[in-house]
Amino acid sequence: MIQIEERRQTAEESSLIARKIEGLRATAFPSLGWRIGQFLCFTILGAVIGASLGNTILNSYGTGILSGLLLAILFGAFFVLPPKKKTPKRLRLLEEDSHSGKAQVWKVQAEKVTSFEKCFETKGMSNFFFKVGEKQVLFLVGRVLEEPVKRGRFPSSQFEISKAPASGMVFSLRTQGEPLGLTDVKRVPFLLEREPWPGDSLAALFEAEWDSLAALVETDGFEKVWQYY
Repeated sequence: MIQIEERRQTAEESSLIARKIEGLRATAFPSLGWRIGQFLCFTILGAVIGASLGNTILNSYGTGILSGLLLAILFGAFFVLPPKKKTPKRLRLLEEDSHSGKAQVWKVQAEKVTSFEKCFETKGMSNFFFKVGEKQVLFLVGRVLEEPVKRGRFPSSQFEISKAPASGMVFSLRTQGEPLGLTDVKRVPFLLEREPWPGDSLAALFEAEWDSLAALVETDGFEKVWQYY
Protein backbone atom coordinates (compact mmCIF):
# COMPACT_ATOMS: atom_id res chain seq x y z
CA MET A 1 0.00 0.00 0.00
CA ILE A 2 1.20 3.51 -0.82
CA GLN A 3 -0.13 6.73 0.66
CA ILE A 4 0.86 9.86 -1.23
CA GLU A 5 1.10 13.34 0.27
CA GLU A 6 2.09 16.54 -1.52
CA ARG A 7 4.23 19.37 -0.16
CA ARG A 8 6.47 22.16 -1.39
CA GLN A 9 10.04 21.36 -2.38
CA THR A 10 12.72 22.34 0.08
CA ALA A 11 15.46 24.73 -1.03
CA GLU A 12 17.90 21.81 -1.21
CA GLU A 13 15.55 19.76 -3.39
CA SER A 14 14.93 22.69 -5.75
CA SER A 15 18.68 23.25 -6.01
CA LEU A 16 19.27 19.58 -6.82
CA ILE A 17 16.72 19.67 -9.63
CA ALA A 18 18.23 22.91 -10.99
CA ARG A 19 21.73 21.34 -11.07
CA LYS A 20 20.42 18.27 -12.89
CA ILE A 21 18.64 20.46 -15.45
CA GLU A 22 21.79 22.50 -16.03
CA GLY A 23 23.87 19.36 -16.55
CA LEU A 24 21.36 17.78 -18.94
CA ARG A 25 21.03 20.98 -20.96
CA ALA A 26 24.80 21.21 -21.34
CA THR A 27 24.87 17.61 -22.60
CA ALA A 28 21.82 17.79 -24.88
CA PHE A 29 22.46 21.28 -26.25
CA PRO A 30 26.19 22.17 -26.34
CA SER A 31 26.97 25.89 -26.15
CA LEU A 32 28.05 27.92 -29.20
CA GLY A 33 31.55 28.20 -27.74
CA TRP A 34 31.79 24.42 -27.47
CA ARG A 35 30.59 23.95 -31.05
CA ILE A 36 33.07 26.54 -32.35
CA GLY A 37 35.84 24.73 -30.48
CA GLN A 38 34.85 21.48 -32.19
CA PHE A 39 34.85 23.26 -35.55
CA LEU A 40 38.37 24.60 -35.02
CA CYS A 41 39.66 21.20 -33.90
CA PHE A 42 38.30 19.50 -37.04
CA THR A 43 39.68 22.28 -39.23
CA ILE A 44 43.19 21.91 -37.78
CA LEU A 45 42.97 18.11 -37.93
CA GLY A 46 41.85 18.28 -41.56
CA ALA A 47 44.77 20.56 -42.46
CA VAL A 48 47.29 18.19 -40.84
CA ILE A 49 45.83 15.09 -42.50
CA GLY A 50 45.48 16.92 -45.82
CA ALA A 51 49.10 18.07 -45.74
CA SER A 52 50.27 14.53 -45.05
CA LEU A 53 48.13 12.99 -47.81
CA GLY A 54 48.96 15.81 -50.22
CA ASN A 55 52.66 15.30 -49.75
CA THR A 56 52.31 11.52 -50.15
CA ILE A 57 49.92 11.45 -53.13
CA LEU A 58 50.45 14.78 -54.89
CA ASN A 59 53.92 15.58 -53.61
CA SER A 60 52.55 18.99 -52.57
CA TYR A 61 51.93 20.17 -49.02
CA GLY A 62 50.04 23.23 -50.24
CA THR A 63 47.44 21.32 -52.25
CA GLY A 64 46.96 18.86 -49.41
CA ILE A 65 46.48 21.59 -46.83
CA LEU A 66 43.90 23.40 -49.00
CA SER A 67 41.90 20.24 -49.72
CA GLY A 68 42.11 19.18 -46.08
CA LEU A 69 40.93 22.59 -44.88
CA LEU A 70 38.00 22.56 -47.33
CA LEU A 71 36.79 19.16 -46.16
CA ALA A 72 37.36 20.05 -42.51
CA ILE A 73 35.40 23.32 -42.86
CA LEU A 74 32.47 21.54 -44.54
CA PHE A 75 32.42 18.81 -41.90
CA GLY A 76 33.21 21.12 -38.99
CA ALA A 77 30.40 23.52 -39.91
CA PHE A 78 28.00 20.79 -38.82
CA PHE A 79 29.12 21.36 -35.23
CA VAL A 80 28.59 25.12 -35.39
CA LEU A 81 25.00 24.97 -36.63
CA PRO A 82 22.37 25.14 -33.87
CA PRO A 83 21.36 21.63 -32.78
CA LYS A 84 17.93 20.41 -33.84
CA LYS A 85 17.54 17.81 -31.11
CA LYS A 86 14.28 17.16 -29.35
CA THR A 87 14.36 17.99 -25.66
CA PRO A 88 15.02 14.69 -23.81
CA LYS A 89 12.02 13.43 -21.86
CA ARG A 90 14.01 13.33 -18.63
CA LEU A 91 14.90 17.01 -19.04
CA ARG A 92 11.29 17.97 -19.78
CA LEU A 93 10.05 16.18 -16.67
CA LEU A 94 12.70 17.77 -14.46
CA GLU A 95 11.75 21.19 -15.82
CA GLU A 96 8.12 20.39 -15.01
CA ASP A 97 9.14 19.55 -11.44
CA SER A 98 11.17 22.75 -11.23
CA HIS A 99 8.27 24.91 -12.43
CA SER A 100 5.69 23.28 -10.15
CA GLY A 101 7.86 23.49 -7.02
CA LYS A 102 6.05 20.45 -5.66
CA ALA A 103 7.34 17.28 -4.04
CA GLN A 104 5.62 14.10 -2.92
CA VAL A 105 6.02 11.90 0.13
CA TRP A 106 5.23 8.24 -0.52
CA LYS A 107 4.45 6.26 2.63
CA VAL A 108 5.01 2.66 1.60
CA GLN A 109 3.90 -0.55 3.26
CA ALA A 110 5.48 -3.48 1.44
CA GLU A 111 4.44 -7.13 1.43
CA LYS A 112 7.46 -8.62 -0.37
CA VAL A 113 10.73 -7.48 -1.87
CA THR A 114 13.27 -8.80 -4.34
CA SER A 115 16.15 -7.34 -6.34
CA PHE A 116 18.20 -7.79 -9.48
CA GLU A 117 20.60 -9.91 -7.46
CA LYS A 118 17.78 -12.39 -6.92
CA CYS A 119 15.96 -12.37 -10.24
CA PHE A 120 18.40 -11.18 -12.88
CA GLU A 121 21.74 -12.30 -14.25
CA THR A 122 23.31 -8.85 -14.05
CA LYS A 123 25.64 -6.78 -11.89
CA GLY A 124 24.64 -6.28 -8.27
CA MET A 125 23.53 -2.75 -7.42
CA SER A 126 21.21 -0.95 -5.03
CA ASN A 127 17.82 -1.72 -6.52
CA PHE A 128 14.63 -3.33 -5.27
CA PHE A 129 11.20 -4.42 -6.44
CA PHE A 130 8.49 -4.15 -3.76
CA LYS A 131 5.07 -5.73 -3.86
CA VAL A 132 2.88 -2.93 -2.51
CA GLY A 133 -0.56 -4.15 -3.50
CA GLU A 134 -2.61 -6.24 -5.91
CA LYS A 135 -0.86 -5.88 -9.28
CA GLN A 136 1.29 -3.05 -7.93
CA VAL A 137 5.09 -3.21 -8.03
CA LEU A 138 7.31 -0.37 -6.83
CA PHE A 139 10.81 -0.18 -8.33
CA LEU A 140 13.48 1.72 -6.39
CA VAL A 141 17.04 2.21 -7.59
CA GLY A 142 19.96 4.52 -6.88
CA ARG A 143 22.47 5.91 -4.45
CA VAL A 144 19.94 6.98 -1.84
CA LEU A 145 19.52 3.28 -0.98
CA GLU A 146 23.19 2.49 -0.42
CA GLU A 147 23.67 3.75 3.15
CA PRO A 148 20.45 2.20 4.59
CA VAL A 149 21.35 -1.09 2.91
CA LYS A 150 24.88 -1.05 4.36
CA ARG A 151 23.48 -0.46 7.85
CA GLY A 152 20.97 -3.30 7.51
CA ARG A 153 17.97 -0.98 7.81
CA PHE A 154 16.73 -1.52 4.28
CA PRO A 155 14.78 -3.09 2.63
CA SER A 156 12.07 -2.82 5.27
CA SER A 157 8.35 -3.45 5.53
CA GLN A 158 7.61 0.27 5.88
CA PHE A 159 9.45 3.33 4.60
CA GLU A 160 8.94 6.84 3.26
CA ILE A 161 10.47 8.37 0.16
CA SER A 162 10.46 12.02 -0.81
CA LYS A 163 10.41 12.41 -4.59
CA ALA A 164 9.73 14.72 -7.49
CA PRO A 165 6.24 14.05 -8.92
CA ALA A 166 6.95 14.18 -12.67
CA SER A 167 10.50 12.85 -13.05
CA GLY A 168 10.36 10.34 -10.17
CA MET A 169 13.72 11.51 -8.79
CA VAL A 170 14.07 10.42 -5.16
CA PHE A 171 15.40 13.04 -2.77
CA SER A 172 15.52 11.02 0.44
CA LEU A 173 14.54 7.75 2.09
CA ARG A 174 13.37 7.23 5.67
CA THR A 175 13.19 3.63 6.86
CA GLN A 176 10.58 2.27 9.26
CA GLY A 177 9.16 -1.11 10.18
CA GLU A 178 10.95 -4.44 10.31
CA PRO A 179 13.71 -5.60 7.95
CA LEU A 180 12.30 -7.47 4.97
CA GLY A 181 14.19 -10.43 3.50
CA LEU A 182 14.56 -10.83 -0.25
CA THR A 183 12.10 -13.19 -1.92
CA ASP A 184 13.21 -15.65 -4.57
CA VAL A 185 11.32 -15.18 -7.83
CA LYS A 186 11.63 -16.66 -11.29
CA ARG A 187 15.02 -15.79 -12.81
CA VAL A 188 15.21 -13.81 -16.01
CA PRO A 189 17.52 -15.62 -18.47
CA PHE A 190 19.03 -12.59 -20.17
CA LEU A 191 21.25 -9.60 -19.52
CA LEU A 192 19.93 -6.09 -19.92
CA GLU A 193 21.72 -4.78 -23.01
CA ARG A 194 22.69 -1.37 -21.66
CA GLU A 195 24.07 -0.14 -18.38
CA PRO A 196 21.66 1.83 -16.20
CA TRP A 197 21.90 5.61 -15.94
CA PRO A 198 24.36 6.75 -13.26
CA GLY A 199 23.98 9.00 -10.28
CA ASP A 200 20.34 9.71 -9.54
CA SER A 201 17.85 7.76 -7.46
CA LEU A 202 14.49 6.90 -8.96
CA ALA A 203 11.11 5.51 -7.90
CA ALA A 204 8.57 4.12 -10.38
CA LEU A 205 5.26 2.34 -9.80
CA PHE A 206 4.16 -0.36 -12.24
CA GLU A 207 0.98 -2.33 -12.75
CA ALA A 208 2.23 -5.91 -12.81
CA GLU A 209 1.78 -9.32 -11.23
CA TRP A 210 4.41 -10.11 -8.61
CA ASP A 211 5.02 -13.54 -10.12
CA SER A 212 5.59 -12.02 -13.58
CA LEU A 213 8.53 -9.68 -13.06
CA ALA A 214 10.15 -11.23 -16.11
CA ALA A 215 7.28 -9.92 -18.23
CA LEU A 216 7.51 -6.50 -16.55
CA VAL A 217 11.17 -5.92 -17.38
CA GLU A 218 10.59 -6.86 -21.01
CA THR A 219 8.24 -3.89 -21.42
CA ASP A 220 9.27 -0.59 -22.98
CA GLY A 221 8.05 1.18 -19.85
CA PHE A 222 10.54 -0.57 -17.61
CA GLU A 223 13.36 -0.23 -20.14
CA LYS A 224 12.81 3.54 -20.21
CA VAL A 225 12.91 3.72 -16.42
CA TRP A 226 16.07 1.58 -16.36
CA GLN A 227 17.62 4.09 -18.75
CA TYR A 228 16.00 7.02 -16.89
CA TYR A 229 14.03 7.92 -20.00
